Amino acid sequence: MLLLAGMRLMGTMTSFFDAAGHPDGEHTLTVCGHVSEQEKWLKFETAWKRTLADVGIHGPFHMNHFMACQQSFKGWLHRTDDRAALLRALISIIKRNVFKAFSETVLLDDWRRVNEVYQLEESHCTPYALASFYVIDRTIRWWGRRHRHDSMNQFVFEDGDEHKGDFIWIMDNLIRPRRREFALISPIFKPKALVPLQAADLAGWIERRAFKAWLIEQPEKSIPPTVIDALLTLRNVPHLAGYLDKEKLILFCENHAVPKRGDDRRWAGVVRR
Repeated sequence: MLLLAGMRLMGTMTSFFDAAGHPDGEHTLTVCGHVSEQEKWLKFETAWKRTLADVGIHGPFHMNHFMACQQSFKGWLHRTDDRAALLRALISIIKRNVFKAFSETVLLDDWRRVNEVYQLEESHCTPYALASFYVIDRTIRWWGRRHRHDSMNQFVFEDGDEHKGDFIWIMDNLIRPRRREFALISPIFKPKALVPLQAADLAGWIERRAFKAWLIEQPEKSIPPTVIDALLTLRNVPHLAGYLDKEKLILFCENHAVPKRGDDRRWAGVVRR
């Protein structure tokens, strides 16, 4: 039985998101995912699993394992043509079956600098929580502009990411005053066994790696050129991306009254202006 067939994918659209990076890591943390409809997600799952099975992979796809040639991909280090071919096949499945990709990236050094002035961490505004909040906001705004008479019914996130509780807190404080209007945008969390979350993992890895190359102003040197060419085919998937740098983080704090350090006030949550 398909895993997705057991989920309540009501109405028209469902989105799936995963995080790449760690809040204590270097450079960036990215939350990335895709939006599509139930029928396409079911076709997606069938094609994804078949493609992996054809190369002897029967468990969930993990991009870190794939790129490091570890775990299920042990022995693939010198199989560069096979690695490139699998990437192209998986990205092609994404392109055929999703309507749009969305991502939000937090520049971690900038977040740390702003956190020295504003109470970001104490106010639940951790990098994962902010990136997840912004990617939902970006998705809703896009959907509302183009599909005013349809509904976006579920936002599914990979379970287990650090600071998940901060993300839930922000969403609860956004939703609570307008519970009836926003009830359907409350995120739910599922394991990476769900195939759309594996696709989000793949796309998020690529997005984060691209941001790293941009920040350090150095081209990618550790990945074989044929594999890089395959990674770049992700550009064929329609994508709306954003990032939070120092300027945008300060603007968020000012717009939503995040207390500065030394202020005894507690943050009341996101203010919709």
